[in-house]
Amino acid sequence: MAQFTVKTNPDTDIWRKPPSANAFNSTVHALPEHTSQPLRNFQHARITVKADWAAQYDQGGILLHLSKPGLKCHGCDFNQPLKSSDHDQCKWLKTGIELYNGSTLISTVCCDNYADWSVLPVAATSTNLSEVTLELQREQDKNGKSLWLYQILPDGSGSEKKVPLREVAWMFALDDEYSIGVGAYAARPATKDDVASLGKRDGVLEVDVKGYVVDFA
Repeated sequence: MAQFTVKTNPDTDIWRKPPSANAFNSTVHALPEHTSQPLRNFQHARITVKADWAAQYDQGGILLHLSKPGLKCHGCDFNQPLKSSDHDQCKWLKTGIELYNGSTLISTVCCDNYADWSVLPVAATSTNLSEVTLELQREQDKNGKSLWLYQILPDGSGSEKKVPLREVAWMFALDDEYSIGVGAYAARPATKDDVASLGKRDGVLEVDVKGYVVDFA
């Protein structure tokens, strides 16, 4: 699994809230390095991220970006600077670590029309609360298809334990209409002045991606 660092400046975020808040200007690195694929082909993704989380809402993890023909962001490969105005109608999901009120939490935001936000503590058995491994898996049961999110933990015997975090039921209803791009993201919604007050002179957040896997059918 390749390793790299995603860097982002203050005043960056991925977020949408009525009546008019729409931010999509964080740094995103495509995983793997190719253009978007049909959503129906997406099967599984995993990422491990770590950072010196310092400012309120510092965050980094994995982004699923859904678009379709006719949208300004269709086929976005993340290689060009992102403009919020180009992403006012796409759908997306981001999950990773986020610093909130002094605690590093597993944060998931799903955006169909508008964003929702859920947070959970990093599992108590984690040895490093600044690092997390997350998995996103297409699954199907008698009720239909959904995306499941898991935290991955070593179980002490050389194997892994999957801790369920969230089920997203709406995503694969879009299989025949939408394309998907997968990226590692970093965002720092705090202002430059807020970050400077923490002693971070250049204001840059660096999120280390320690490994990733993306599987398509």
